[in-house]
Amino acid sequence: MLKYVDVHSHILHRFDDGPEHLETSLKILEEQYRQHVETVIVTPHFKDFEHTDIDSFIERRARRVAEIKAAAKEQGIQIPDIRMGAEVFMACNLSEVEGIEKLAIEGTRYILIEMPYTAWNDWMFDSLYALMAQTNLIPIIAHIERYGSVDRKKIEKLASMDVYFQINADSLSERGYKQVAFKMIRQNLIQFIGSDVHNLASRPAKLEEGYRILTKKISGEFAHYLNVNGHLLLDDQYVEKYSGSYHMMAPKKLFSRLFG
Repeated sequence: MLKYVDVHSHILHRFDDGPEHLETSLKILEEQYRQHVETVIVTPHFKDFEHTDIDSFIERRARRVAEIKAAAKEQGIQIPDIRMGAEVFMACNLSEVEGIEKLAIEGTRYILIEMPYTAWNDWMFDSLYALMAQTNLIPIIAHIERYGSVDRKKIEKLASMDVYFQINADSLSERGYKQVAFKMIRQNLIQFIGSDVHNLASRPAKLEEGYRILTKKISGEFAHYLNVNGHLLLDDQYVEKYSGSYHMMAPKKLFSRLFG
């Protein structure tokens, strides 16, 4: 049975715009477990650099995860493994933010970045470049298909940098985003897929469905490529950008994790 990694999720109760209640967090994680998600990377929003202390954010995040794990154990609920992360909103001089590396995905150099939904300015590219050059962090741009108002040349400029793009699984079936999502996939721009789950109703977990759609409409090879990338990320390994000639064989050390 395939096992997936959810690289983008908002499942922590009373934290950001995710679930309000612990029980909802548990139900989301139960559903992800049923969808064969082995690991969920929790990525609560980090937006206000001026008024939010990174260490306080991390401590609060750890408390919420501990509460979820304790409740799951007490209730006998099976949930995926949880890794820490954050969805960091673009800011000027990201590389100069003290402790920015603490917001990277746990155990890795990868950091999930949310871009503005308005026009992108040159300073944003400079900030990302400095972040990579000065901190050795590797940006993953969250839900790249959702920045509909951004000039196409700006997307291409970002793609030319050594950053990665992530799409949301539900964008593959949502009328407002699927055309852009599939266009980006066919242009070999996408390296990761996440659920971006927030709740059980309007923004549920649809990672397994996303993989099914990709297998049917693109190829099993590409779906496999994205799945392998999620596991490579967990191991802090280099992810190659898709060229259309990706071999189906995963690194041997990933076999048991992917198919066990």
